[in-house]
Amino acid sequence: MIEIPDYEMYVANAMSELKDQFTFAHRLYDGWMLVEKDRYIIESKLDPLVIRLSMTLNVQACRQFRSIIELCERGEATNAMIVGRSLYETAVALMFVLSPQVPIRVKQKSGKTDAWQAEIHDPQLASNSFTNRLRAALYLSSTVFNDERCYLKWNKRAELQQMANVVKPGQALVDFCEREIGKEWSFILRHRPHTFSGLSLAELTKALGNNLDLYYDTVYHLFSRMAHAADAIRHASDNNGCFGPQWWSSVDDICGGLQAGSQVFLASTKILQNNFGFGTDTDSKLDELIANFHKVFA
Repeated sequence: MIEIPDYEMYVANAMSELKDQFTFAHRLYDGWMLVEKDRYIIESKLDPLVIRLSMTLNVQACRQFRSIIELCERGEATNAMIVGRSLYETAVALMFVLSPQVPIRVKQKSGKTDAWQAEIHDPQLASNSFTNRLRAALYLSSTVFNDERCYLKWNKRAELQQMANVVKPGQALVDFCEREIGKEWSFILRHRPHTFSGLSLAELTKALGNNLDLYYDTVYHLFSRMAHAADAIRHASDNNGCFGPQWWSSVDDICGGLQAGSQVFLASTKILQNNFGFGTDTDSKLDELIANFHKVFA
């Protein structure tokens, strides 16, 4: 692959300037990967479906954070921030599944007897029936129903039928999901906004609390502009009035990518630790990492 002129020198200088930040990110990732988890997973009292989904989301979060670090090490902060946006969504999914209670309920649509919608309601009135298992089943069913929706749409066009068959879910799996979540939630997940909570991401972050909506309204919003090609100006430079290409990210942007990724990954690890309890040593190590995070990225 052709390298950009002076690329290696620039990246080396950036990593030197951000030595403490890169060291922290590596320490956070390596530390979490080395945490003993298997014994605590086996001993967990959580529903098996919740455990499996949580650990799958953990793998997803680890891979996303690793990608953020690697992209920042290559001077690609913009792309790291796009992955950081996805990491935030993973953390939201973890909190949705693992929170003790989530103030979301099913409401019948006005004037209709066979149509429902999800809505946020008073946290003090949160229902015990909206269990961790039901929320895990909603997440999985959403994936199945979205595949089903793609299949039904693509299968109508001859040129897309091969692709449609790739995503077509088995009927036994569809039936299982419908039994798990019931008629009302099956209807909700098959209609807009086509999300696992029945709410938009903005609404879900408000329901979950813990300042997730604040992050959504600020950092996530900026990262979304990059993800949706609405921030292309970042890839242009102004050198004494001469317009040209910007082939690498600024040191400040690299630092921002590492900071945002580390913050959300720390949140993910805390959610998992609070629900699985991977030993008291892990509690103290995470607390130390959180304190160190505020020092390194002050």
